[in-house]
Amino acid sequence: LCGILQAQGAFAGVDHILMRAAGDVRTGVGQPLTPFAILLSQATDVPGRLVMLALLAPLFRRCWRQWLWLAGVTITAMLLNMGLKHLFAAQRPDLITHLDPTLTYSFPSGHASGNMAFFGALALLISTRWGWITAVPLILFIGISRVWLGVHWPSDVICGWIEGVAILLIANKWRSTKCL
Repeated sequence: LCGILQAQGAFAGVDHILMRAAGDVRTGVGQPLTPFAILLSQATDVPGRLVMLALLAPLFRRCWRQWLWLAGVTITAMLLNMGLKHLFAAQRPDLITHLDPTLTYSFPSGHASGNMAFFGALALLISTRWGWITAVPLILFIGISRVWLGVHWPSDVICGWIEGVAILLIANKWRSTKCL
């Protein structure tokens, strides 16, 4: 539904307003935040998530089923997003300068969906309030950074988050709580 609404331009007015506002703040008082947004975006792209997944593997050596579930969620999110990007073939916004080189389509945001799935799955595995207190702001900052850097419309990010939540809801049915 999100993709159909986006393709029909249902979000265009709000997207333009928010994108212009991000550009104004970015070139004004927000300039010091841009290097952080670039770093956050680069660290949490597809290769970054795969490196984090690999680095987490030793922590799950006694709970390998949980690590396999996390890996499955992460890879599923990446593959689904790639398919959706090609299905909708939405061009990147062009209202403000892109500060992160991109080669793929815009909709839905792979950073938003992939990191929602990865950090959300990790929070589910940690199963504490602190897991979510860490994951939620990180997920929000990553999504906002994509608009800040000019490479996604706000609706790309919001729909990416929705995609990530859907993956988590479905995957959680198969989450292993056993450590073997």
